[in-house]
Amino acid sequence: MTTFTGSPDEDLDFDGLSALAEYAIGTADNLFNSSPLTINNGTLSFPRNLAADDIRIIVETSTDLITWNATTTTLTDQVHNNNGTLTEHWFLPTGPKLFTRIQIVLLP
Repeated sequence: MTTFTGSPDEDLDFDGLSALAEYAIGTADNLFNSSPLTINNGTLSFPRNLAADDIRIIVETSTDLITWNATTTTLTDQVHNNNGTLTEHWFLPTGPKLFTRIQIVLLP
């Protein structure tokens, strides 16, 4: 079991990923990383740190950027990367105007 320490919103390497996001995906906040999120054919994919058991990752969609819904997405696959992470694949609904976000919640 690992525990997140530090300031969740800090971005020490200025790569646009917060310290909490880097912890969640298994990268370091002192090394510049490009965004690991990809969307391909209606599937959102991103890595997840297997040791980060004190977080919850929520994939949400919205049509207006005001109301967010987690019930429209479905986890379809998890692939172990043999490096302490796995890659999650999430099915996203289709529509003319659809926004997606990943919410990372630090559990008490």
